[in-house]
Amino acid sequence: EKQQLYMRTGFGPVPFRPDREREQVVMGQRTMTIQKDWLRGLGEQEGGHYNRMVAQAMLIAAERIRIFDAEDPNTKVGAADVESAKERIARLKRGQERIVVSASKKKNLHTVENKENRQRETLIKFSKNCCVAGCAAGCRKRERAFIIDSFDLLVYKYKTKDSKLKDSIKLKDATCFHETRANHELPKWEGNFHERLRVDVPERQAANKNPLYLYSDDPVKIQRWKRSFVLAKILVSENDRRALKFSVGRATSQGLQKAWGALVRYYEEVTSTKEIVKQMGMRLMQVDLSRGWTKFKLVNKKRVDEQRRRVEQQTWAARFMFERLANLGSTNARSSSEVRESVITRIQQRFRRYRQDTIFNKKYPLTASMMSRLQEAKSGKLVDVEVACD
Repeated sequence: EKQQLYMRTGFGPVPFRPDREREQVVMGQRTMTIQKDWLRGLGEQEGGHYNRMVAQAMLIAAERIRIFDAEDPNTKVGAADVESAKERIARLKRGQERIVVSASKKKNLHTVENKENRQRETLIKFSKNCCVAGCAAGCRKRERAFIIDSFDLLVYKYKTKDSKLKDSIKLKDATCFHETRANHELPKWEGNFHERLRVDVPERQAANKNPLYLYSDDPVKIQRWKRSFVLAKILVSENDRRALKFSVGRATSQGLQKAWGALVRYYEEVTSTKEIVKQMGMRLMQVDLSRGWTKFKLVNKKRVDEQRRRVEQQTWAARFMFERLANLGSTNARSSSEVRESVITRIQQRFRRYRQDTIFNKKYPLTASMMSRLQEAKSGKLVDVEVACD
């Protein structure tokens, strides 16, 4: 029997979580142990065994969480809930619990191959002196291979991977037309194809050459080619093409993105929990050092904040001085008349403010009965004059 392990702390020994026993579940006639890679190989089987086993293991884990919550007095899980959880775990292990899942086949993600490894389709072109109506000697046609990559029509000499690139045509400069056997008979159709695209290239038309014909036995693929020609004329800028490619990638990998996001969030939660538990354990083991370390972090944080604030103040001061100097450089010097007017206006404003304040405080020296010197000179004064004559 294994002994319980404890961790030594300043507040006493703390027990470690005991090792959990591996659960064994029954699925049909098989008994499986929940461990690493225990579901490997079940994805290819029919009947939804993989999904059923995953649901069975998750239900067992959910009931274990209910039992674990019952040990916390703050939860509302009672003894009856614990007993029902234990009974359901036993039924799940025996495979007696009814689990309804959708039996879906395993989906494989299709990867986009490089243009050198992609399948090349059939392209037919006719020489300048070709008889498109057909003749006994045979038309001067040329069979080539092509792929459409990044809104470019890449023409190869053969369909092999090591074939040489013959020409590259921008889809935005070309024009395509959808043709069927019922609507178009000329030029002569190739093999058992029933649909094709006629591509008119301005450079070939200027050189008095015939159009290009793109063949495929898949009508959906021909519609995708046609849509590529339309999008190439709409998405002219490189930024629009990049946005479309990003949107298509997000739409096609939506399920994978959700699974990856859930995995990342789960990993972050587990990592943060481990870090918190580790930090708490070290604090309990080294209480004195923990206090000093906490104070050291606070002092360091204060110093770093002051340095950052000082740098921000320097940045704002330099920006303010730059704006002021720019404004001074854009303004013109005032003339003497403007300076004189501004000085007189400022003196008048100061005097009015002084006069209002002194009148409110009843300390204004000039009353209504007092006259200025100019008024006294105009009104005059009565004086007595005595002249002495000898």
